[in-house]
Order: sequence, then C-alpha cells, then structure tokens
Amino acid sequence: MKTENPATTCLSWKEQLPFFICPFLIWSIYWLAFYPALMSPDSIWQWKQMMAMELNDVHPAFHALTIRLLTLLWFNPASVALFQIVALSLVSGWGFTLLRRGGASRGVVVTSLFILCLHPANGYLTVTLWKSVFYSIFLLLLTLLLLKLLLDSSWLKKRAVWISM
Repeated sequence: MKTENPATTCLSWKEQLPFFICPFLIWSIYWLAFYPALMSPDSIWQWKQMMAMELNDVHPAFHALTIRLLTLLWFNPASVALFQIVALSLVSGWGFTLLRRGGASRGVVVTSLFILCLHPANGYLTVTLWKSVFYSIFLLLLTLLLLKLLLDSSWLKKRAVWISM
C-alpha cells in the first residue's frame, strides 16, 4: 500500500487563505496605529544615509539600498513597513501551510497562528524599520525551506540533483 507524502498533501485555497490574511490584517492595525513607522535613532540615521546615498559600513549598504528600492514608488517609511508586513505575512502563512501539510492538527496550527499574530512584539517589530526585521524574515524563510526538505526529501533521491551539485 502506497502512503501519501504529507508534504505534498493539498490544502484547498480556503484552508490556506487565513494563514496569510490573518497576520496581514492584524499587523496592518499596528501599521495604521504607528503610521508611518516606528523608527529608532539608528533607523533615522539609515534613512538619512539612504536619502543622501552616502553609504558607510555602520549600517549594511544592502539594507539601505533595499529601502531605497522600496521607496521608489512611495517615498515614505510606511512603504517599507508595509513591505515588511506583507513579506512576514507571506512567509509565516507559508510556514503554517507547511505545518498543516506536514500533519499538524488544524487546532494546533490555528492556535499558533493567533499566538504569532496577537503577540505585541511581533506587531511592533513588523512596523519598525530595523535591518533585524529583514534578517528575521529571511531567516524564517530559510528555516521553512529546511522544514520543507525534511517533509519532502524525495528530490534528494533523484540523480539529476546530485549531478547538478
């Protein structure tokens, strides 16, 4: 009897949508409450560096250039905070989808989702312009990619993968 791989179990879009929408809606309340964004002296300094394009090694130049890119359409710290909200909503939503596909019960995943969304530290940090927020989002993404590998390692058994390495 062939068993189905939990990592490839399909969830309907109706089951996946709350994992993305809930964080976005809740963190958008923080965005509106602290509009345009929360900024520390470091954030303000990096914003000034980005405006003048006088980059130095105190803050990562890549982060300043990313901020510059995000503000091309809307020159406001709110655009960066909104990007952080969208990015973290998408990454965490994908993570909850992976957990659900991996066999976690719906109750555990929904409870975890609400803990993540309603914890005040997460709300504050999504609207704070720090390089650490970008770093954390991409570290979570890397961790979820590793989780996906653990849940579905069938691709490792293919010869083409090993030859391409």
